[in-house]
Amino acid sequence: MPGFGRDTRRRYVLIVIVLTSITLITLDRRADDKGPLGAVARVAHRIVSPLAAAADAVFGPVGDWFAGIADGGDLRRENRDLAERLAQERAKNRQSEQAIEENRRYKALFGEPWLDDIPSVAAKVIAGAPGNFERTVVLNRGTESGVAIGYPVVGPDGLVGRVVEAWDGGSTVLLVTDPTFGVAVRLTDQRIRGPAEGQPESGLLKLNLTSADLSDEQIESIVAGDDVETCGCDESEYPPGIPVGEVLRVERQTSGISLIVRIRPLLDASSLENVKVLRWRTGDLVP
Repeated sequence: MPGFGRDTRRRYVLIVIVLTSITLITLDRRADDKGPLGAVARVAHRIVSPLAAAADAVFGPVGDWFAGIADGGDLRRENRDLAERLAQERAKNRQSEQAIEENRRYKALFGEPWLDDIPSVAAKVIAGAPGNFERTVVLNRGTESGVAIGYPVVGPDGLVGRVVEAWDGGSTVLLVTDPTFGVAVRLTDQRIRGPAEGQPESGLLKLNLTSADLSDEQIESIVAGDDVETCGCDESEYPPGIPVGEVLRVERQTSGISLIVRIRPLLDASSLENVKVLRWRTGDLVP
């Protein structure tokens, strides 16, 4: 036949052998490898096995490639899900750490002995001063919580200032570092009392003392690092015993009559977050 060459005949013979082998193997399996078909099937199996192995070698990588595509998609989805879960857990951990730190600050603030039995309102600092002319902060509590003008404000370290403005939902606090701020203080160890007032630019408090009212021993006993607190004197705007700052230095005037004590406030306005407004009126007595 035209066009029916030797190669074509070989292909047809190979196909017939393969089909015959498959048929014999199937029949032999059904006969449990017994009888003459079993022997023929085993011969056919030996002939077909190399062909099957060659087909596996050719088509196996292709199948693996398609399977890899499917598995790769699953892995990407799993990695994405794991990354989202990890981000959520990290966010929860940060929130927990923040809550623990805030709780620690509140405990430090509420547990001070100078706050015992004094009604108070817990508040958060939500804004600083709008300009550079005064040193103030804005709180998130106001008249709706019982905050009123003149109330002292304290933080974890001590005196923060006093309320100078209050409204429904907020209030403004004049800080102890403001030049117009004033407070009656005492040196904790020496029990020396006097009025301290803010100083422009420096952020320090200045305590003016008269050497005539002090003994030489008292004057010599005032040294840098001494603690300063509110004195709670008559008609005081602040209850006694609230930490205010520490002595930075002592300056003797040339006249020899007056003595100036420079006080560094404990307040760090840049890190101030949680405060308490003390419901204390001028002249109130300690409970």
